[in-house]
Amino acid sequence: MELQIELGLNQLIGLIRQLSEDDKMLIKRELETNITDDANFEIPESQKSIVRERIEKYKSNPDNYLTWDNIEEKIK
Repeated sequence: MELQIELGLNQLIGLIRQLSEDDKMLIKRELETNITDDANFEIPESQKSIVRERIEKYKSNPDNYLTWDNIEEKIK
């Protein structure tokens, strides 16, 4: 029988901070493995639609947008 304890995210983070560095590394590896295993997820059509709309807005008036080089210059 597997023990299940309901924790909020902040509670979980608090518990992880109390672990040894070795245990934190084990959790990190486990998370990376799970994220890689779950990488075959489906992007919802609603989100795809938002991206398409933004691309069309950009294409119709690209001069209204900054390039990454412009942004870097502004934050220096």
